Order: sequence, then structure tokens, then C-alpha cells
Amino acid sequence: SAFKGCSIQEIDLLVELILRPLNSSRDSARNSTSTVKRHLGFLSLLGDVMKTLGRQLVHRWEDLLDQTIQVVLESQSRMETLANDANPQRTLLESQLKKVRVQTLHRLNDFFQLSPPGFSFSKCINPIFDVLISPKLPALAAETAQAPSDLSYLVQPQRFDVDADLT
Repeated sequence: SAFKGCSIQEIDLLVELILRPLNSSRDSARNSTSTVKRHLGFLSLLGDVMKTLGRQLVHRWEDLLDQTIQVVLESQSRMETLANDANPQRTLLESQLKKVRVQTLHRLNDFFQLSPPGFSFSKCINPIFDVLISPKLPALAAETAQAPSDLSYLVQPQRFDVDADLT
């Protein structure tokens, strides 16, 4: 792949280009369908970049993790407000917001699987549990009856050392 020979500066530029559309959209309509599509695009592109560059991105993981957490927090907030929304496109928007949640789990799995020893996830542990894990725990047994879910991969103890990350 063309990315394999990238310098640190080129990787930094790539990360900035990935993050810029999301940062510029914070001032615009956060709850629009286009914002959700932008979030899905970010998560999809992040997956491709993580597969290609993986640990070459470690020096920018904090920025990418922060943005990933921000995306899922915004989506969760929007899901909660949709319950009272009479918008005719509500079903479509709910479906897209659920996709954001699933894609976020995929990307977090990527980060945990590729993480070098000593990389700290301490800043994102609480939001991950609050938004992604805790709300799904009551239904985990039913959801994983046929096959393991992304959530079950995320909470496997070998993915990260909670004690080390919380200190």
C-alpha cells in the first residue's frame, strides 16, 4: 500500500485530513442526517487506515480515540432525544445511529488489538463503559446466544489492563 512508506509528517497530515471535517461540523447542525453520515464515513475510513497503518499511527491515537469517543457520545445523545421526536425520518436516523454504535465498537476493537504495551486507554475507559458497555450489559446474554458480539470482544480482559489504565 502507498501508506506503508509514509513519514511521520505525512501521517500527521493524513490524520488532520481525517479529523478536519468532523471538527468543522461541530458548529453546524449536530443532529442532522448528514452529520451522522459524516460520522459513519469517519469510522469507516478510520478502520481502513488502522488496518493499513496500525501502529504507525500510535503517536496520533489519542486524537483518533478522542474523536471516536466524541462521535459515539454525540450519537448516543441524539438517540436519547429521538425518543420524543416526531420526525418522519426518525426510523432511518435511529438505524444510522445504531450503525455508528456498532462501527465504534469495531474501531475500539481495532485500537485494543493493535495497542502496544504500555499504551494507556485511561482517558477513554469511563466513556466507553458509560456509553457502550453499561447500557448493553443486561441484554448481553441474549445478544450473544448465536455468536459473540463486538461488545464481548471489547470486554475481554486480555484487551487491556484496567488496573494499569486507571492508575
